[in-house]
Amino acid sequence: MLAIIGIASAIIIPRVGGESHNFQAQVRELTAVLKYNRRLAIVSSQLRQAKLFPYKEENREHKVVKGNWRSKGADLIWIDSLSEETKNKTISIDFFPQGGATGGELILSQEQFKVKIIIDSFTGKVEVEDIDPD
Repeated sequence: MLAIIGIASAIIIPRVGGESHNFQAQVRELTAVLKYNRRLAIVSSQLRQAKLFPYKEENREHKVVKGNWRSKGADLIWIDSLSEETKNKTISIDFFPQGGATGGELILSQEQFKVKIIIDSFTGKVEVEDIDPD
């Protein structure tokens, strides 16, 4: 009996950890893309636009241009500075040469994992907050 529990846990635990690692990798990648666009806008003195693409089965194989991001299974919700919500549609976020951005909040979720990425409209700074599952 103990051997069966050991084998079952050896199979299940890596899968749970794998889902967490996949989600955390997406969060890190998305945060890096946003910070990259912010820095590039300031350094080049030109507007930079980050396009965020939701996960769609038929679009998985399309190449993403540097400075853009494509979900790998996570749901994406954008709440702009006017509190208007966009769910699982392509999102464009502008970063301005003066350091500002089209501010708002990105909610990224996949299964039981959920984070909020806050983009400050005045400074363009990007912060990540964990959201506890309900």
